[in-house]
Amino acid sequence: MEKVHATLGPDDFRELTEMALERLAAHPEAGPRLARLGYVSRFVFPDLKLVLDVGPADSRKRKKGRHLDWAWGGAWRGPKAAVLVSLPSSVANRCAQGKANAGALVSRNEIVVTPLSDAFDRDAVLDLVPLLTPLSRDWVEEMKAEGFGKFVL
Repeated sequence: MEKVHATLGPDDFRELTEMALERLAAHPEAGPRLARLGYVSRFVFPDLKLVLDVGPADSRKRKKGRHLDWAWGGAWRGPKAAVLVSLPSSVANRCAQGKANAGALVSRNEIVVTPLSDAFDRDAVLDLVPLLTPLSRDWVEEMKAEGFGKFVL
């Protein structure tokens, strides 16, 4: 029998995304490298009608080990986004769990990346993939431990 997975609604998706961002923001390698990109990324999840802005934290927070800041629904008060990334929540979930290759999904337009500024550096983002990929294994275990096992693929 085929395993059935629950569909993420907006509240669960936001909670899981917050958990993932907290992990990334505090990760000793991924957090600083993501912050060093130096620009804000706006993520749009059209199926859930959600917008998320993610960018580097200020220097005070970074000294305390939190390297990223984010805001939902256009509440971001920092610099304008340098890139717009549009993808369905199911694709984001697959990528976060290591079940899909983000680069391949971009090439197939399942993830649409639109540069909004010259600050956006596609190659610098792609250089982060080897660093971020191993984090997906731990992410699946954390999802289960936090009661989100029904969303594990």
